[in-house]
Amino acid sequence: MAKQKHSFKEKWGSFRNFAKGEPLCAFMGDSYIEKTNIMNRREWRGFVDTAYDFGWWLGTWGKMSGLIMRDPIRMLRAFWSYRWLSAYLCTPAMVDRWTSGDRGIPLRADHHAINAMVSDSIDTIWKLIRADRRFGETKWTARTIGFDYTLPKHIMFGFPGYEAINIQQHPAFMVPIMNKHYGCYYVDQAVSTGIPQDMCTLPLVEVGVAVEDEYPDIGNCYMSTNNPCDANMMDNAAMYRRLSGDGKKAVHAFVTPLMYDDPTTKELGVHEIYSAIGFLEEQFGQKFNWDAFAEGMRHFNELNIHETNKWDVYAKCDNIALNSMAQAFWRIYMYQQGANHHFEREAKIIRLRYGLNGGQSMPQRDVAKCCGISRSYVSRIEKKALEKLRQVLGEDACPT
Repeated sequence: MAKQKHSFKEKWGSFRNFAKGEPLCAFMGDSYIEKTNIMNRREWRGFVDTAYDFGWWLGTWGKMSGLIMRDPIRMLRAFWSYRWLSAYLCTPAMVDRWTSGDRGIPLRADHHAINAMVSDSIDTIWKLIRADRRFGETKWTARTIGFDYTLPKHIMFGFPGYEAINIQQHPAFMVPIMNKHYGCYYVDQAVSTGIPQDMCTLPLVEVGVAVEDEYPDIGNCYMSTNNPCDANMMDNAAMYRRLSGDGKKAVHAFVTPLMYDDPTTKELGVHEIYSAIGFLEEQFGQKFNWDAFAEGMRHFNELNIHETNKWDVYAKCDNIALNSMAQAFWRIYMYQQGANHHFEREAKIIRLRYGLNGGQSMPQRDVAKCCGISRSYVSRIEKKALEKLRQVLGEDACPT
């Protein structure tokens, strides 16, 4: 049956609606090539929002091109060696899907949140490739350690100069989200080894990447953990064999207590933290820096306060700026990656400008010096942040 064509009047009603990007009916099927899930054109959001969205689209391609240019030969070898890496060429299409239907403030809020995740992913992929022994050892090869993707890496604040990467996050976890067809290949590889095919797709993809030997070879040790579900526990053996280099790398299981109301939980948690610190000190040959750890956690806790305040606001309003996908992945990225600059810049600027959390307000020029950016950039970030707050609190709630 041929796809029905819809006239301009049926979809938009008037040129005014077209200019504002407000269709009478979305007719989502019109946006896709027949019998595929491939969009035949970019979404029209009105003149203003389409131009804004297109600017972010160009920016995403610019960031991806910048990744290649950091070391073109090394990156091309990585694309040749790792099937999963080419899935990230679908990143602009993923952003389009996540912002589908967005207009106005929600479009801007989603783009800012997604841009932080895209920027962080690009940085993390580069850190994986630059430390990968397959393409030649660098100074980062021994100074980069793989963490299980369910294990937050905040403990590494205490080892300045070393990098921790949630090893499964980009080669496995994000791949089916970028392009679902890539996940199918790795699921087949996992099932071919005898693992039950009715397992959750995510651990099957993780095992498939391990079977294909497509995890980057980084560091001299690996930090594992207890996993939150039975399927993840089943794939631990395959992950251990591959990520430990068949026993050539030291592996430590950082057990996180799951029964939070148990009176022994705190005692067990403290024991596991000290045990993990001792393992890392032995591997790195240096002592844990408690001052650096405290400073890193202070930054993260400040960001966490900002996040919890934001969710409190969202719980009391009818209009949530971020869509569900952006919310969910923002939380995953922020808590796993710790307080890095991609996630804390906006919160930091607002705190410094208005003296939040007991501080003293600062002029834009001084804020710019603290953040290492231009005064005009501080002004733009501040303006956009206040727009988000006005959207949920009302026009009179924020300073002008």
